[in-house]
Amino acid sequence: EMTEEQYELLVTALETASICPKTIGFSGYVRLCYFAANKCEQCIREALKPETIPDKGKEG
Repeated sequence: EMTEEQYELLVTALETASICPKTIGFSGYVRLCYFAANKCEQCIREALKPETIPDKGKEG
């Protein structure tokens, strides 16, 4: 499980490195590209919000 601080660091790292969520396997969660509007952070946040990431390896 990721803390809020870790989540913020991930969003910042992806935005700083210009990594689009589509290129790392989250294409199904990217409804609209915000690149032209310079809103990549918004796109990254929407694609990586906790409810979009399936729990892997958890039982119960």
